[in-house]
Amino acid sequence: MYEELVREILIYFSIGKPPVKPDLIAYGLGLKIILYPFLYNTSGIICSLNNSGIILVNKNHSLTRQRFTIAHELGHYFLHYKSSLSLEEDRIMHIQANNFAGTLLLPYFMLERYLFLSPSKISQIFMVSQRTVERRLETLRRESRI
Repeated sequence: MYEELVREILIYFSIGKPPVKPDLIAYGLGLKIILYPFLYNTSGIICSLNNSGIILVNKNHSLTRQRFTIAHELGHYFLHYKSSLSLEEDRIMHIQANNFAGTLLLPYFMLERYLFLSPSKISQIFMVSQRTVERRLETLRRESRI
């Protein structure tokens, strides 16, 4: 669904092999990433502070979860923000950002050469959770790409 947008982003940032580094994309866009000890199960948020974009990421989460969170917040940045970094996320926007994150971290043009491997091995190569790989593969099957 977001393959072309992701491909353009990755080409722009000269990212051609796994693992995709969403933090480098964020920094390249001028966004700061701050690890924050959220008290609840909040994974992260994107916001504006003093005219600067910031992604707050739960420092208590695993590295793979933090990477997914950054990619998810980048999904909001690319899909939902028009002129400011203020947004009240609704369910549809959350699903869209999750789908974008999966596509960004596991773009088809990179993933296709690893499809013969197990989801566990793919998750190691791309530095994502096995569940993220499984969801991405489900999406690609629905789209008849694999």
